[in-house]
Amino acid sequence: MYPKPVIDGFQIKGIDGQINLRLTDLSGNELLSKKIFGNENVSLSHIPAGMYMINLFNNDVSYQKKFIKQ
Repeated sequence: MYPKPVIDGFQIKGIDGQINLRLTDLSGNELLSKKIFGNENVSLSHIPAGMYMINLFNNDVSYQKKFIKQ
């Protein structure tokens, strides 16, 4: 995931094909849910600055990470 910290959006390297993305605040409220492809730009310009959780998943893999949006 880059750039760090996130400003207006981000991209995720290392994805082959399509994967599901779920973005939540730290309370678990879902802010974004969509399918993305590798190196696709995900815009977060409509989300205020703060700390968030990203979850990437498909049938085989699940990955979760906290990140900061400035």
